Amino acid sequence: MKTGEKLKKTLKWITVLLFILTLLKIYYELRFFDLMLGIYEVERHQKKAALVSKKALMFITKKSEADSAIKERMSELGWTYVDTYGNGYIFSNEDEEILLRRHDYAIGYSTFEIQPGKEYRKTFSEETEAVEG
Repeated sequence: MKTGEKLKKTLKWITVLLFILTLLKIYYELRFFDLMLGIYEVERHQKKAALVSKKALMFITKKSEADSAIKERMSELGWTYVDTYGNGYIFSNEDEEILLRRHDYAIGYSTFEIQPGKEYRKTFSEETEAVEG
């Protein structure tokens, strides 16, 4: 293989790698911004569980009151608490169930994200707005 061809191939792979890293960075930054807005709502407006994003269907709460806050918030949205399995919380309404996955952060907050599956966005977009608690 000639040196010029090697260089072209190397540059091609570096370009692809940089593109992928840029996409990952953009995704991380957008999620970080959503989380910061959610923390602001929890702290400043004394909301127990703030809806961080309608896209990701994610709530954020203070870690110390996470269990009660998410159960109360989901109850307001028409969902009944069923059970907890590890870090997953199961809620149901008349004819379906959803699973919220809990993730605790060292900074004192917990997020609850609805796991992908069926389309639940209608439930949350009709009754709430993003960053609403």
